[in-house]
Amino acid sequence: MNKQEFLQLIVPLAQAEAKRRKDAGTGFVLPSVCIGQAALETGWGKSAIMTKANAFFGIKATESWKGKIYNSATQECYNGIDYEDITDAFRAYDTPDDSIKDYYNLITRSARYAAAVNVTDVRTAITAIKNGGYATSPTYIENVIDVINGDNLTQYDYVVTGNAEPQPAESKSAEELADEIINGVWGNNPERRENITAKYGAEAYEAAQAIVNQRAGATEPAQPSKSTEELAQEIINGVWGSNPERRENITAQYGAAAYEAAQARVNEIMGAGSTIKSKTAEELADEIINGVWGNNPERRENITAQYGAAAYEAAQAIVNERMG
Repeated sequence: MNKQEFLQLIVPLAQAEAKRRKDAGTGFVLPSVCIGQAALETGWGKSAIMTKANAFFGIKATESWKGKIYNSATQECYNGIDYEDITDAFRAYDTPDDSIKDYYNLITRSARYAAAVNVTDVRTAITAIKNGGYATSPTYIENVIDVINGDNLTQYDYVVTGNAEPQPAESKSAEELADEIINGVWGNNPERRENITAKYGAEAYEAAQAIVNQRAGATEPAQPSKSTEELAQEIINGVWGSNPERRENITAQYGAAAYEAAQARVNEIMGAGSTIKSKTAEELADEIINGVWGNNPERRENITAQYGAAAYEAAQAIVNERMG
């Protein structure tokens, strides 16, 4: 299953269930959130839990679960730093639609996820789901949001937000777009990628750029060089901003492999705490409440840069608890 096939399968299911629940007044979750989580957790439908268990999500099969079970290897991060390899039982289903319905039941009926229900802001919903105990990874929120932003999944939310349905992208052949790129019509990356993708879709951009590269005599455009450590340090220092812009800009200048390696190094540094200062979650929570760290997303970025993602999540959870 490729990405397009995955979206063709899940989008109508997620939209239909979200709309049905909104119309019935039983609580909805944004389709983009549902789809983004599923894409992340199944690798766009390629994981065994999807292909063998019809499961879009890695929802644990606890004692209360009376349905089918699929045992699979996974990783958990219980202390916010170290990942542990385990094998656990996950919920399995007869059909993919059953998986979608069970996901909506879980999120909308559990008090711990209440802050994710009937909200139309992606970050608010994902944060509430993570803080409710859905996932242990300290980077889960940003990972899901990267998926949502990277593939414009919010375009599917109109069924519950009341926004106008997005119109299909205009059509133009890859050869025509390639000619325009060469003639300078679309400027340079990352703006070129963004503008072509917005008007014609990501696949059209990739196809046109591939033709341009082929005509130029290279399978990939030449990239300037910078070490993984240099890029990682620049990311930590805020030079490249936040995702998805960070990913797009680094990829445009240094290539996708350079971005992935640098981001992995950043995650390793943050997880290992080798360059992160120390402060208790209670201390950070006090500072958040007193306005020292401002508002999100800057608050998250700045605390994470100085103290690590786990410290931010722990402090924010205390703030949420105190504020009721």
